Amino acid sequence: MAPQNQEPQQPQSQTQTLTWTGASTITTAGTYQNGMYSSTVDAQCALLITAQGNVSLTSPTVKKSGGPSNADDNYNFYGINSGILVKDGGTVSITGGTITTTAVGANAVFSYGGNGGTNGAAGDGTIVILTDTVIRTYESGSGGIMTTGGGSMTANNVTVETDGQSSAPIRTDRGGGTVDVNGGTFVSNGLGSPAIYSTAQITVDDAMLTSNLSEGVCIEGKNSVELNNCTLTVNNTQTNGNAQFLDAVILYQSMSGDSSEGTSSFSMTGGTLINKSGHLFHVTNTDAFINLSDVTIQDSGVGVLLSVCDDGWSGASNRATLTISDQAISGDILVGDNSSLTLNIADRSTFTGNISGEIVNTQGSSISTEIGSVTVTLDATSKWYLDDDTYIDAFTGTAANVITNGHTLYVDNVALEGTTENDGADVVGDSVPAWFDADIYMENKLEQLGDDWTEQSMLQAFQDAGYIGTKGYYQHFLDWGNRENVSPNNYFDSTYYFQSKLEQLQEEDAGWTMDSVVQAFKDAHLSTWDHYKNWGMKEGIDANSNFSTSEYLDAKLDELQKDYPSQHWTMESLLEAFEDAKLNPVQHYMLYGVNENLNFDPGA
Repeated sequence: MAPQNQEPQQPQSQTQTLTWTGASTITTAGTYQNGMYSSTVDAQCALLITAQGNVSLTSPTVKKSGGPSNADDNYNFYGINSGILVKDGGTVSITGGTITTTAVGANAVFSYGGNGGTNGAAGDGTIVILTDTVIRTYESGSGGIMTTGGGSMTANNVTVETDGQSSAPIRTDRGGGTVDVNGGTFVSNGLGSPAIYSTAQITVDDAMLTSNLSEGVCIEGKNSVELNNCTLTVNNTQTNGNAQFLDAVILYQSMSGDSSEGTSSFSMTGGTLINKSGHLFHVTNTDAFINLSDVTIQDSGVGVLLSVCDDGWSGASNRATLTISDQAISGDILVGDNSSLTLNIADRSTFTGNISGEIVNTQGSSISTEIGSVTVTLDATSKWYLDDDTYIDAFTGTAANVITNGHTLYVDNVALEGTTENDGADVVGDSVPAWFDADIYMENKLEQLGDDWTEQSMLQAFQDAGYIGTKGYYQHFLDWGNRENVSPNNYFDSTYYFQSKLEQLQEEDAGWTMDSVVQAFKDAHLSTWDHYKNWGMKEGIDANSNFSTSEYLDAKLDELQKDYPSQHWTMESLLEAFEDAKLNPVQHYMLYGVNENLNFDPGA
């Protein structure tokens, strides 16, 4: 169940007195089409399936009413009042149809794996596969797709909406199991009803997930949620039960017995995470791993990226590991005085923010005033932009990639040496560099977004994400546009650059294609803009059809050799000077060359 006021209890075992009943039952394998199934009786399923073997339902209509005033464990763990309950080891495929429940404790589709609610125990092989089904539930304790007891649930292009409290569209409970979701739309409107509540192993691909009142994802104990190319939208506006914070994703342990104690895990690759209120991530009373890669994050909450601290549960430690790869993140990270964090920043990632231990909960009570134990690893391809002084216990990696912006990073109370005040080309300071053309960038970004976007909708999305005005557009380029190969000015064309690089590669190996070039850049975590600065200018790759890299370098070298003959400029020393200045030829031209007497005209 989603975070609420619970006392520790022993796992309830299945007893001989527990009886499952259905207004309709299927006890033999077979194909059933256009069935009408309904129940108005408490503790009775509309359809109970206990068949061994394969059962196929096509276009069923299921209606379930009648239930208790409050749903106890028999409803939550064993599904005695569900729309459809599948148990006893069969495989049930449901295609199309509608399932509607209007009773308390009436989960729409329930896969019970038969392990008696023993966490970590294997199930009996019960499998439910839903495809193109529409599900609607209205009361409390009524999830959309529900899995317990080691059962298995697969949902393909399913639509689920729930209204009640503790009624997650993707819901699990004691005994766990596995859930695989492919596509579809999942919306929750109730208190304590995240879009996903996990006491199981849940994987979701290419789905739309929305929570309009609660957390977006809740993971309890030794369980996991993996999102791939999903859109998760969260507007958590009211705390529930023990919870003292508003958050989009919570990893915790309630000690209620609903899940084994151990490491909670959340990973998200690709897709979009939209947070409208509170903290983005929250870890309490458990060990937790959070992994983010190439996720578009739109956070209009309180500016807290992650909090690791005490909350309304006790009995375990607050320990988190946050790993970002090919990812831009920003916001404060809060680590309570009795908590710990390991932060890994890798593979061209950026973190903009600071880490502190000053934490106040939603009720205004102080949770911590001192920072806990923090270890940070920063690889050579990534950067950390400080926006305040920060104290941590240990640092491993490239100190020069800590961009201090007038602040200081203290490691074990000693200022870290080798950091960079700013590097000119990559930091938003008081002004935006002349090589960034905000109007051209926004035109290119709109084109990249595609036909579903208008200029107005794009500008609204930028504003909602905090990217406002020229400075905001430049920050968006640093955070996202660069890695998305959105060109920042009129003199650089990413599409042309890919083509120019392809032609160079094909001179040595005719097997190269555009697709393989683009994939090679992606595998190397390189944008066209970064490749140009680090390699392309030395290789003579052209920036666009009018900007010849070799011609610009030749023009600049001629000017230096004429004006400074005693310095004996060569092409090699010129390229070294560009590298030292962290500038590519387009940047140099727009910053300096356009005002110099060079024999060069890009014609753009």
